Amino acid sequence: MVGVPHSTGCARCRERRIKCDEATPHCTQCRKYGRPCPGYKRTFRFQDEGPGLERRHQSTSTSSSRATHHHRRNNHPPGPATTPPPARRTSSSSDAATVVRNKAIAMMQYSADADMRVPSPTQPIWVNQPMIFREFLTRTFPTMYAANRARSNTTIDCAEYIRHVFGRNAFHDGAVFCLTSIYRAHATRDRELMETARQAYAYTVQQLVGALQVPELAMSVDMLSAIMMLAVYEMVAQTNADAWVVHADGVKRLMVSRGAEAHRTGYARSCYLAFRGLLVATALYEGKPCFLDEEPWLELAVQLRDQDVDMAQSREWATFVAVVDRAWMEIVKCPRYLVEAKAVQSHEALRTLQGKVRTARSRLSILEGELRTCFEMYPRLLGSGEQNTGPGYALQGVEYARNLLVSLSGILGDDEVLPFQVGCGLSGTTMYTGLDRVASSMGMFGAVVVVVSSTRY
Repeated sequence: MVGVPHSTGCARCRERRIKCDEATPHCTQCRKYGRPCPGYKRTFRFQDEGPGLERRHQSTSTSSSRATHHHRRNNHPPGPATTPPPARRTSSSSDAATVVRNKAIAMMQYSADADMRVPSPTQPIWVNQPMIFREFLTRTFPTMYAANRARSNTTIDCAEYIRHVFGRNAFHDGAVFCLTSIYRAHATRDRELMETARQAYAYTVQQLVGALQVPELAMSVDMLSAIMMLAVYEMVAQTNADAWVVHADGVKRLMVSRGAEAHRTGYARSCYLAFRGLLVATALYEGKPCFLDEEPWLELAVQLRDQDVDMAQSREWATFVAVVDRAWMEIVKCPRYLVEAKAVQSHEALRTLQGKVRTARSRLSILEGELRTCFEMYPRLLGSGEQNTGPGYALQGVEYARNLLVSLSGILGDDEVLPFQVGCGLSGTTMYTGLDRVASSMGMFGAVVVVVSSTRY
């Protein structure tokens, strides 16, 4: 009988009071849950196994069904339906999962802890995680969260999704706990909570490494959601320079591998809308194009815009979405223009780029005017008039993008390009307080182009 003193099952199964098949190197129940099997010694502590980490996740067998976690409480309905990933991964998705996993392993050198603990699933702090996560969203991303909920009835509430699926996957639960812990630590200035957040982060990265070995988990929307949460955690905690960039790159790789179409419905749609501004800001920060400017993703933006206009909760939001998503399709191209400017090597390339920048700048000027007209017709979109709403920040994003292109036009001379640097809202020490503004402004808050010297090249 599992859970009694003479049980020979693994510590995890004894804790969950379920039957353990005592398979090696790890039992089937732990593999289904996506957590490393602690083995058959009596310990409830997660140990850092260092070089042995790879061996712990070498099982090639995959589970055919999911075990329902023992603390799915109060008969909560199952989470929103998501498109199941294919049973066999393509080489593209396999490569993406491998790269993301390798980067997660590299991150462990900064977060490994030989005495790593997280709360037991039976403790109140763990049970209350979905409620605390909702508070985190409404306090840290108030305008982005409210705007995405308001834009249409087809957008799944992120906090509600977390409540429904909490307990399904250890790596996803851990990512939630990371964010709630760092949020509470900042709010209370509690050093112990900061340490708890750090340990939860180390634990979650370890769970992620194991789950990325399981095909049905590696390309799942929960994996995408978890890595997005880890990116935000690092944007707030900044435990290591640019660690958030590593997770943002993982988000990019998973989204590209999953394909644009996989983000058209369900919770993946909500993830796309919530994170797309941060992906643009990340591209500006890294000096790279944003993959969301590629044709399949632009087609997705058109599809979601049309759906949300048709399903909008009010005429004012239908009008706003129809304009702001057209602006998005111009804004998302800005990082590529900056990359192309630095790579200009011929007069022909310079003239082509000048034409693209002029066209984009003109379109953004027109769309800025249309947004202002929209706000004159529906002043409630701007709330108190201080532009501290999602639509207000979106307007600021359009203004930043237009001004950036005006500056870039000046840098693109008749015969040569002046050397320049790019600044964005994800630079500097104010990242925590500015995240909502960056996300709500479609990634453009704080985006500037500055000439660095009078020397030409």
